[in-house]
Amino acid sequence: MPIIKHSAIHVTPMKAIKYVINGDKTDECKYVTGINVSENAKDAFEDFRLNFEMHTGERFNKLSLPENGRKSKIRLHHYIQSFKPGEVTPEMANEIGERWARMFLGDASYSNIRYQVLVCTHIDKQHIHNHILISAMDLDGKMLYDNKKTLNRAREKSDDIAKRYGLSIIENPKKGTMLSYTEYIAREKKTSWKYKLKREIDMLVLLPDVKSINDLAEKLNGLGYLTTTDKYLHVKRAADKKKNFMSTLKLGDGYGTEELQYRIENKNVIMPLEKVNGYQGIQREYAFCLRETQFLLFRKKKSDYNVTYSAVRKSSDLLFYLDKHNIHSVSEFESTVNSADEKYKKLLERKKHIEDGIADAEKVFAAESEKNLDEYFDLYKQTPWTSRIYKLVKENYQPLAENRIISRDDLEKFRERYSDTKSELDKINREIELAAAERKESADNYKAYLEIRETDYDRMLREMKEFYDFNDNGITENYKGDLTEIRYFSEMHKGSVTDVTYFDRDRLLRAYNAKYGLSDDEPNRNTNKNRSWER
Repeated sequence: MPIIKHSAIHVTPMKAIKYVINGDKTDECKYVTGINVSENAKDAFEDFRLNFEMHTGERFNKLSLPENGRKSKIRLHHYIQSFKPGEVTPEMANEIGERWARMFLGDASYSNIRYQVLVCTHIDKQHIHNHILISAMDLDGKMLYDNKKTLNRAREKSDDIAKRYGLSIIENPKKGTMLSYTEYIAREKKTSWKYKLKREIDMLVLLPDVKSINDLAEKLNGLGYLTTTDKYLHVKRAADKKKNFMSTLKLGDGYGTEELQYRIENKNVIMPLEKVNGYQGIQREYAFCLRETQFLLFRKKKSDYNVTYSAVRKSSDLLFYLDKHNIHSVSEFESTVNSADEKYKKLLERKKHIEDGIADAEKVFAAESEKNLDEYFDLYKQTPWTSRIYKLVKENYQPLAENRIISRDDLEKFRERYSDTKSELDKINREIELAAAERKESADNYKAYLEIRETDYDRMLREMKEFYDFNDNGITENYKGDLTEIRYFSEMHKGSVTDVTYFDRDRLLRAYNAKYGLSDDEPNRNTNKNRSWER
């Protein structure tokens, strides 16, 4: 069960290299493997240094961060790959670490690696783990980026190798979270302070007097935590005075600031069928699926659907958009997106036409200030025009002639039109700004629509239709399948959400089973056992 954790080294790279190669931890460097880099600390440092300084022109061995508060360039990427105790030998762990590096950084053959890599297997702890240092850029100067996409890819490659070696992997990992092996085990045993924090947040967001992130922070303060709410919610235990605050986002799905706010605002909202039936077309389908996902998330019901708080929030925003713009079909949706795009492009064309007119006007005013207009007006009155007059007008007064300005009255009228054109440009710029926002809103919502369609939306809609009657007049509950879970939730949503919290759900379900004469060990008897949402 390899677990991947990443950190970036901005300063003291020599200290990091000495630590990972430490002979006391690697059985006298027996389990040290270098790719494009030496396997002893001194030479490895020089290899890393030469490559970094050649491509950046900066000193590699930086001892402190800049005083201006800016981060210096990344010197090394530090990946920690941890294994379950007893699952691997030191030799196997080192081999897995090297293979992971080749899959993560190499080409299709996993052989051509241009990065410098140091794989060091530490055996001094209860669990064997790899410390893997990777150069910030390859031998050609190509950067290895430090972001969530890179970390997720690193974890995917680690899982691929684990499967090849017959090792266990973490099922359904929270992408983008930094999870150490120690923290993972603690969470599995439900002894982690972060696990306890999640449980307490789950309870607090359901309280009636918690109406904002600040209210939630105050409740957490009362439970022995310290919090900050400048932009995001950060938490730490009051007893951990020397530790830094941790963003709740690292707790996983549903714990980011926006998601927590959504949970707080919607804790008492489980959309009734009456409201679902108020929609038409795809609005009704989205409203129905939103209702079901609300059941799953806010009632903490276990399911194999890929349902997240962020997805529910997106679905809610999408439903609002569809309703606001009176969209009831996919074709209407596509037409709205295309219309917004066409409107924006036409406004840009109109703006260009106005700007071209203004540019021509500027040429007229330039000719007015630079030339003798009396001479031009006299020339213009002469008939017939000689070749000399044609030449003079073309060379000196062409902008005036093209705009039919043959007198000072014409010039004043032109000035008035120019002033109107400038006002029109200001107006069109405001219209373009609004059209751009409209275009972005429609495109973002259509993108959300496509993303939702790629999730469990279709499967949920298809399967749930078997337990509800879908027709032109609306959706009605259908209990022919006698699905206890649906009956249970249908009844419970009529009361307060606090009646169905994470902590008392099992008790209520037992009471419900007793009411209907169902046993606790067979809560779904007389149901179709193939239904995926059953326990």
